Amino acid sequence: MGIVGLIMSILGLVCCCIPILGPIGLILSIVAHTKRQTTVTWSGIIIGAIATAWFLMWVASNIYSAMHPELQQQMLEEMFKSLDLPIPDGFPRP
Repeated sequence: MGIVGLIMSILGLVCCCIPILGPIGLILSIVAHTKRQTTVTWSGIIIGAIATAWFLMWVASNIYSAMHPELQQQMLEEMFKSLDLPIPDGFPRP
């Protein structure tokens, strides 16, 4: 279980398309650590904690972005201006 937790933690950290793997790897590593303390379980816990923190920051930024669409709109307009590109017709507005 410790090896599975470590692998899931690493995949959660590396694979941005499936960020939920980090917290799952952390939980598996903690459960395996309670049964037998090894370096594999410690590594899984540390990497899983980093992946879980990254996942929580991702969730928080998505919630913040959804609550403030005007800031997202302003950022996109500034990006177009900095690249000297015209804002496309039909560009979504909040």
